[in-house]
Amino acid sequence: MNPFSWSFRSQYLLGFAICAALLGYAFYVQFQLGIQPCPFCIFQRICFAALGIVFLAGGLHAPRAAGARKTWSLVALAA
Repeated sequence: MNPFSWSFRSQYLLGFAICAALLGYAFYVQFQLGIQPCPFCIFQRICFAALGIVFLAGGLHAPRAAGARKTWSLVALAA
């Protein structure tokens, strides 16, 4: 199972799932374990949320050639 051979939609939805899992773990550590995040951690969460939103939008929309390049540029900007 080579993820590079998957469809555009599958790759983007996987990216969204990874971002959601990372944010879920961060909120678990904060609220269940009681560890308060530093300013860098908060900024990192905002970046992962922005990246996840772009991944979700790209995965649901699944644009073709020119749109895919624009979506990749949004991913690069969010990252």
